[in-house]
Amino acid sequence: MAIVARDAADRVAQLIALAEDLTAFAQTEAAAIKARRAPTSSAAQEDKIRLANAFRLEMSHLEADPSLIAGAPKADLKRLKDACAALEQASVAHRDALEALKHVSEGLLQAMAEEVARQRGAAGARYGAQGGMQPSAGSPAVALDKRA
Repeated sequence: MAIVARDAADRVAQLIALAEDLTAFAQTEAAAIKARRAPTSSAAQEDKIRLANAFRLEMSHLEADPSLIAGAPKADLKRLKDACAALEQASVAHRDALEALKHVSEGLLQAMAEEVARQRGAAGARYGAQGGMQPSAGSPAVALDKRA
């Protein structure tokens, strides 16, 4: 979805609105993650993706053709720059919250797998043909993939 703007000032105003909306999404999700709540609903997720794609598309248009905002008032351009800086900060905080959540989730899975393996190690052992203990032929029901 591309922005349809009347002039440079209108384009800048729409870009500011996009940046502020994305900043709000990032801040809300980061706060929810830190509060151990689900980040967003699927409908909100779709809105965020739509806004992010529109913002990315417009920023690539601006990179290719800076004249698209050349006639905008300097005060509006400064507001756009500030909105983009705020979005960058919110994005970094959001990324950090997601990485922390991933680290905790991986730790929980690792602990569960180790406990299953420990319990199966004792309970799954059986006497073999030579009279000694042999490990069970079955494998634990939990699998870990460190690439995730």
